[in-house]
Amino acid sequence: MIRKIDRDELLDMTRIPDNKVKVVDVLPENYYNQMHINGAISIPLGKIQKYAPARLNKTDHIVVYCADWECHASSKAAKMLQGMGFENIYEYEAGLADWQQAGLPLEGHGVRQSASTLAVNRPTKNDHILERMIDEGHQ
Repeated sequence: MIRKIDRDELLDMTRIPDNKVKVVDVLPENYYNQMHINGAISIPLGKIQKYAPARLNKTDHIVVYCADWECHASSKAAKMLQGMGFENIYEYEAGLADWQQAGLPLEGHGVRQSASTLAVNRPTKNDHILERMIDEGHQ
């Protein structure tokens, strides 16, 4: 089953000490390297089937996210994971934009840059290259 969660639920889940929660950034790796939720791992949408079995356990609570409400990579990834037999799947639809807007911990090369640079480098709903890469299954 896929359950949609909000920021507060994700915050609560990340505080679970038993390491059974995996937060997965499904954006292309270059976006992950630029900025991602603190502690998240990168498994780009196009590589879910290849890397998820080795990096995730079927019993893990898996939270997938992408750029924002308008990015559908997390929905696609959640459905793929469900089809692969993963049971505890959560989708953080508001994604990286919501997390960043709330001032919550981020990691990546872009985090040290100024806020104006982050806004330019962060994936947005107008990022046609990102959408094309996601649809084609690259990174």
